[in-house]
Amino acid sequence: MPAVDKAVQLVFDTNILVDALLARGHYYQYAVRLLEAVRSGEVEGWYVPHSVTTVYYLVERTLARETSSRKETVSIAQALVKKFMGILKPLPQVGDELLHLKGKPGDDLEDLLIVKLATGYLPNPLIVTRDKHFLHDRTCQAAHPKEIVESGLAPWLPDQKNSVQFIDLAAQQRLLRPKIQEGIPSVAYYTAPLHLQGAFAGLAHNPGDFPVAEQVAEQCLSLPMSAYLTQADQEKVVKAIGVRL
Repeated sequence: MPAVDKAVQLVFDTNILVDALLARGHYYQYAVRLLEAVRSGEVEGWYVPHSVTTVYYLVERTLARETSSRKETVSIAQALVKKFMGILKPLPQVGDELLHLKGKPGDDLEDLLIVKLATGYLPNPLIVTRDKHFLHDRTCQAAHPKEIVESGLAPWLPDQKNSVQFIDLAAQQRLLRPKIQEGIPSVAYYTAPLHLQGAFAGLAHNPGDFPVAEQVAEQCLSLPMSAYLTQADQEKVVKAIGVRL
């Protein structure tokens, strides 16, 4: 697969994971290649937690026809499931997402949940699937693994013209430094996201666990704010800073 950009996050649906683990179907090799790309750090890869038990059930049921004992079946199935869990990251799932799903009659419940979790957490997810519903649904990005391997991720990179761009903190400080002389302070108050602050050290989070929060924290813009900020002060800030950003 061509070199890829981490601006796209691959989200593997259940069937793609089963294809790769069991060498199932005509396109399993493409699923394996995408998992290898994730393992090597070329691209981010994610899975939805509810798919773990489904993948395990399908893998175990298939292996039961080929193994000599239940013990052997379970051992191999667990090892295979742990294999993909060691490569991909789990999407956060609170548990009440099902209560807030919105879909059309006939929509698959699992599909809706994948879209809900992926689009609610990742900045630019691309769902890896063979599901025709996904491939024709315009509410989210989705592609067949063969297409991704052969095309690379360029077709799914964010549109720079339409995407929200965070302000570079270093450039922001260079811009605002001269304005301090005009009485407009510029301070980076929140340079660490909540999950990396000392108060939450007990949760044992690491850099990279919440990439969007970390990007926002590193590239935030802190404007003067106060309950006593007058209209004249606000206009001064807008005139000095807002027009130039």
